Amino acid sequence: DRKGRWCQHLDENKGKVDDAMARSFLQDTYDSETKKNDGIGGGALCGKGYGSGAINAKVLTSDSVGKMQFWARMGIPDGSDLIAAEYTQGSYGSIFKPHLHDLKGQQWTVISGN
Repeated sequence: DRKGRWCQHLDENKGKVDDAMARSFLQDTYDSETKKNDGIGGGALCGKGYGSGAINAKVLTSDSVGKMQFWARMGIPDGSDLIAAEYTQGSYGSIFKPHLHDLKGQQWTVISGN
């Protein structure tokens, strides 16, 4: 599951996590449940699951908060495109179709209040 995957990353990198490492965790597509690197299942950190998942990601560190800034990425956290047609298939498709639109993957960027 996702929580287990988070714990694995954090346990392996205790005391070493910086903004670059945190961004790499959020874009991690390995699914600990299916053992696939597709990001689709519930065990993937990038949140690419059908019917659920993330469409943005943010990383803050104690240093960046002090500077009133943070890293952000709009779109699926692994940078891939969300293609609405892929999510409107099957039995739940009619629920998503009126509300879901294509969302192009974006690069990580620094958002600053200064």
